[in-house]
Amino acid sequence: MFNLIPTLKKPQLVAGTENIYEMSESMYINYDNIPRKVKNIFISVKIPDEYINNPYTWESWYVRDEDTPELMSEKYYGDASYYWVILLFNNMVNKYDDWPLTEKSFEKRILREYGNIRYSMILPHCYVKVSTRVVTSDDEDVIIEDEEYKVSKDTYELLDDSKKPSYRMISKYEYEFGLNDESRNIKVLKSEYMAEFINEFKRIANL
Repeated sequence: MFNLIPTLKKPQLVAGTENIYEMSESMYINYDNIPRKVKNIFISVKIPDEYINNPYTWESWYVRDEDTPELMSEKYYGDASYYWVILLFNNMVNKYDDWPLTEKSFEKRILREYGNIRYSMILPHCYVKVSTRVVTSDDEDVIIEDEEYKVSKDTYELLDDSKKPSYRMISKYEYEFGLNDESRNIKVLKSEYMAEFINEFKRIANL
């Protein structure tokens, strides 16, 4: 796990290097007087608002099953080693825990947490209040459902039976699937801003 956390190194120890990882490691001398590189598990860097809030500096991307941070880095920047920029730009700590799961990995996670996929599809996570309205399109009436608000399973069970039909159950499977699918929508820094971004990263991280 710790090998995925940003590290820190005194700049004078790596003068002339352009590798951000080499510049972000810290030298530590143990009791046996042997220098070692160690991870700084306390460093945390926030992306400046001028990048996140400026739609001209990034592109939207929907992560497919075959996409990985390294492949996307190669695609956008011509260098797989910049995958950390994609992770950092999307507030992801590491690619194993935060990157969207593939369909196969998602099903394995459901099995691990709920024991059975079918069971996860009938196990309530919460309930959503639904209202309906009729919209006329091309001389045809179409019924549209609007989700108003969500309530917990415990709150739903306390409702009067006459009110329960206006609520729809969201299963554990649907909830987990929605979270994973939402995480597929990421932002990718445009290549023309890469050099500027890395310099700003070094400044903020005090590298």
